[in-house]
Amino acid sequence: MVALMLCVAVFGLAAPSPRSEATKGLVAHVALAQGPAPRALPRPHVAPRARVKPRPHVASLSNELLAFTPTPTPTQGYVVRLIHSDFPHAAWRDAEIVAWCESKFRPADIGFDSNGTHDRGVFQLNDGGTEQYLLTMLGHNPNDLGLALNPVVNVRLAALLYHRDGWSPWSCASDIPA
Repeated sequence: MVALMLCVAVFGLAAPSPRSEATKGLVAHVALAQGPAPRALPRPHVAPRARVKPRPHVASLSNELLAFTPTPTPTQGYVVRLIHSDFPHAAWRDAEIVAWCESKFRPADIGFDSNGTHDRGVFQLNDGGTEQYLLTMLGHNPNDLGLALNPVVNVRLAALLYHRDGWSPWSCASDIPA
């Protein structure tokens, strides 16, 4: 009975019950052996953070170089599946080579040209007229240039351009083995 009361009192498993004088002394002895009860540490005051307006994402050349790997990773399989769905079978390998050279299969990749135009998406479609023309041909708004950052639309536009002009619009076509 004493052991049960000791466990109950030490571990706080039940409300305290009236104890005999011998039991009170045993509980007090056990409590002293455990040392003083730990004190709760005061919580430091943390000032609320000021709201900061998010900055637009700008890709830098150093990030491009740090992210380079010589071969595609399994996570880029989605882009490869898109290429296989929109390009003819005979052009799959060449399309993969061009897309890898242009953007490393990154849908949000943006290139800045010396003439002030931008190349966007997986196949780096130029917004100096080519992108608008292709968007119109597919029935999209030619002024919505953000569509080229959508990998589904970008690969489809690139396949349309390939059917019209072959690989000549892409500077990375030189990477295609003969």
